[in-house]
Amino acid sequence: MKVETATFRNYYGTYNLKTKTIRLASPELIVFLHELAHAVDDHLHNIQGGQIPMQEVVAEFSAAVIAYLMGYKILLGNVKEYIESYGFTELFKVFARVERVVSFVVERTSRSVEAGMPVKARSPNERALAQEVV
Repeated sequence: MKVETATFRNYYGTYNLKTKTIRLASPELIVFLHELAHAVDDHLHNIQGGQIPMQEVVAEFSAAVIAYLMGYKILLGNVKEYIESYGFTELFKVFARVERVVSFVVERTSRSVEAGMPVKARSPNERALAQEVV
């Protein structure tokens, strides 16, 4: 998987199924985690291209949970609004799938920490950006 920066063109981030590339037009952690969740969901479940409601809900909720587990503050209102735009009923259908995506990321992050790989500390700006805590 590759991660690249991109110029803003009506999206903050994308995940390309064919090239397995995340493209980011935003420095926000939640955008990266959302696209990472798409990449993991694709790896585990072979997702479809496009804005499929179930896939978007999995990515957004997974990103929020991963951010929380990492100790980051995120804007819950934004997460809620994004999921509501696809329908909260989708969320109830995908809890097990969200759990698999989150577990995949957490297990690999834990292994990296145990292996002594450096983990970047949060900057003061990242901590100060949010008004709510998950």
